[in-house]
Amino acid sequence: MRVTFRLVVLLCVTVGAFRPAWARDVVRVGISPDPGVFAALDANTKIASGATAEIFEAIAKDIGVDIEYVVVAGAGTNPYVAALNGGKIDVIANTYQITAERRAQFDFSDPVFSYGETIVVQKNDPKDYRTAADLNGLRVAVIAGSSYVDIAKRIGAEPVVGGSLDGAVKSVDEGAVAAAIGTAPTLKFIVGHGSYANVRIPAEYVSRDILPAGFGVRKGEAALLQKINASLSKLKADGTIAKLLKRYGFD
Repeated sequence: MRVTFRLVVLLCVTVGAFRPAWARDVVRVGISPDPGVFAALDANTKIASGATAEIFEAIAKDIGVDIEYVVVAGAGTNPYVAALNGGKIDVIANTYQITAERRAQFDFSDPVFSYGETIVVQKNDPKDYRTAADLNGLRVAVIAGSSYVDIAKRIGAEPVVGGSLDGAVKSVDEGAVAAAIGTAPTLKFIVGHGSYANVRIPAEYVSRDILPAGFGVRKGEAALLQKINASLSKLKADGTIAKLLKRYGFD
């Protein structure tokens, strides 16, 4: 049974009162309004879903705080980071792969789990794609500010930068690019929901850029980070996190 939290939906692009750090009993969690396998908030029911949303709800219950969901929307390479460092949210609901560049922008919780990349190509493309290197010389859709921009450049592809993975898959579907590369769980979710009829994920593809991922927390929030990490350790040990990941189809 899901735990019911006090949900307050705000738009981070609107002007609101700046509140210092996380309140004693409430953590403001940045979440997307769009469907996704990591975290999303249903506009009608105001209920969050997704693997990392449910994991953080389990953490919140464990440490005795309420969640105030803040819908993050807006332009830029990463509106979540802007909302976090602008004091509008305390935690990012979806997990990010832990990289040195991101560590410079915000603090990470201990790793929740690890994931890698996959690719999407046109359904009638007969080529066997086994690694990202097979995209050499092709136009490849990637998200601005993601590590996949660098991966595309590294393997000799031409990165076509956009704002969302959904848009990247749409570009493949319409034939504007040969492929899209990005976070494997999200691409599998998009393709699996069947919005685009002209795409496929190559069954033979193997992720090579697999990294641990954690929750993003604003720098300097040591007390909150300590509570999150202690709860993560507990929820890993009792099998809660593994159960939630399995529910959403994570390998």
